[in-house]
Amino acid sequence: MTVDPEGNVISMNRAAEEIVGMLPRSAVGIRRNDVLNYSEENVALQRKMRECFDEALRGEQGEGEADLVDMKGRRLPLMFRSAPVRDNRGDIVGVVYVLRDLGREKELDMLRGEFVKAVSHEFRTPLSTIVGMAEMIIDGEVKGEKVTEYMEAILSEGSRLTDLVTDVLNLQRMESGKEVFREAEVDFKALLLDTKEFFKPVIAKKEIMYSSKPGKAARKFYGDVERLKHLLRSLVDNALTYCDQGTRVEVSFTQRGEKVHLKVMDEGWGIPKDELKHVSEKFYRGSHVLKEKGTGLGLSICGEIVKMHGGRIMLDSEQGRGTTVTVELPIRRKK
Repeated sequence: MTVDPEGNVISMNRAAEEIVGMLPRSAVGIRRNDVLNYSEENVALQRKMRECFDEALRGEQGEGEADLVDMKGRRLPLMFRSAPVRDNRGDIVGVVYVLRDLGREKELDMLRGEFVKAVSHEFRTPLSTIVGMAEMIIDGEVKGEKVTEYMEAILSEGSRLTDLVTDVLNLQRMESGKEVFREAEVDFKALLLDTKEFFKPVIAKKEIMYSSKPGKAARKFYGDVERLKHLLRSLVDNALTYCDQGTRVEVSFTQRGEKVHLKVMDEGWGIPKDELKHVSEKFYRGSHVLKEKGTGLGLSICGEIVKMHGGRIMLDSEQGRGTTVTVELPIRRKK
């Protein structure tokens, strides 16, 4: 945004329009204060921008940071810089402001802080168990068969901690966009058969009535095979984990037009209605945490994998009746 020495707007680009909420052609000729919605809530912003304005008129560069409450009532954290505008003779004929919306950065900082806090909490629980039990064994407070019991608990918590670290790193890579997308032709029939074979011991132990329905693929689909394998295993693992002996789990694949549907249906415990909106949140495990341990990151990772493929994931569940997860993926062609 450029202004003349009296503070009237000379020009403004589209990016500035998005920040101040006024069309560039409407802003020309209006005083800077009015364009920036001068009000008591913007006094700090106006003061700092005036300081930067004066610095620019002296031939210096200015810099400041303050919140802008725009005409729609939105509060935007802004960073701004000013510099003099000179004519061919070197005389100062105006001031240019460069405005930067820090909203996204502030939001990311807040989310990062919450994430670190949540990770620290999740790490502390298994670590406390491992350290506490190890100390009791070393101090001789636990003897006989109890030692084996404690060692098994330490191994279990250590494995859980390893899973947690792996999931956190995988999720961080995907969210940051650093995960490499390894494109190849996907054989969904093979994926379903591989998943069934992988969980065969669990299916046998819990006497699950497991059925796999690999439909016909009329068209080739290209995606990240390993990531899709992880997605399917994670969804089936949830279905097998959160169900009782002898219940039914059904996994199917269908291709309809330009979309592929992967569906995992179980007759398990289901999810309470008030918890449904939270299940994709990081580390959220709901009321089932008392029955089964986990990292609470499974569905977050699944969501990122689906996002990588340009699809969407839908969840339908009723407590005591079971859950159906449907993954819809658009047909991908080789690039």
